[in-house]
Amino acid sequence: MQRFRTCKRLLDLRPDFELARRQLIAALLKSGRLAEATKLCEESIAALPDSAELHFYRSDLYLHAGEKALAIESCRRALALKPCIARGSAELVAALARH
Repeated sequence: MQRFRTCKRLLDLRPDFELARRQLIAALLKSGRLAEATKLCEESIAALPDSAELHFYRSDLYLHAGEKALAIESCRRALALKPCIARGSAELVAALARH
């Protein structure tokens, strides 16, 4: 709960603070709030469209929602923006490769 408040406070102060956005998305997902995490991720991508990390987060959210085609599309966008992003997220890439 503290993590939510801290991230939200940071975003109130600096809406462009990508790390706070990603941490809040991860915290929402971890607490089972997939719809909220997805909404925040979509809003974040609209604000920061060239963030490979946010596209990769969205790919993970889509995978959790069972939206495999959208997950693959978002993963491809992340990789196009930052090819080396897959190194740190081998688990997600492997999961997408199986589908």
